[in-house]
Amino acid sequence: MATIACECPVSRDGTARHPEGDTVTVKPALDFQGAVAVRNLIALMAGEVGVTDADILAALSETYLYHGVESWTFVDAKGKDVPVTRENIHDLLLSRPLEAMLVSDEADALYQPAVVLPLVQRALGSLQSTQTDGSTSATTPSSTPPPTPSSPSSTSTIQTDDTGKTSRPLVGVYSSSPS
Repeated sequence: MATIACECPVSRDGTARHPEGDTVTVKPALDFQGAVAVRNLIALMAGEVGVTDADILAALSETYLYHGVESWTFVDAKGKDVPVTRENIHDLLLSRPLEAMLVSDEADALYQPAVVLPLVQRALGSLQSTQTDGSTSATTPSSTPPPTPSSPSSTSTIQTDDTGKTSRPLVGVYSSSPS
């Protein structure tokens, strides 16, 4: 139940009808028609070009009000209860954005787990799962240490009387075949 500012006409003696505010009660759960309306709304809007997630959420909140408001304390000028109808929801709630948001937030807290979560689960379940033959994880390098860079040679290529022919050291040379 949400309490919002009273917009009821004052009584004959000029006093406010509901000085503490009007109360709006939403159904604890949407009925079949309301749940299907929400599901269809999301499906239709998601297929439209230019529709944002914010647009869908706003329309969802409005739909919650149309299908979720169970009762309220609104009265007319004669003090008679105003019935909950689509037209009255539009005139008394949706025409007052702050009050409508307060009530729709309460409805959203009740309905989202039961209405939106199954839609998300269904969408995720409809995604084709593909199997791979091997791991899709990143591979780690082998445990073979990286090659050591070779050091510059200190031998001369010109043979002198005191030196013999030398060859380059094998430092840094490695085989590509496994050890």
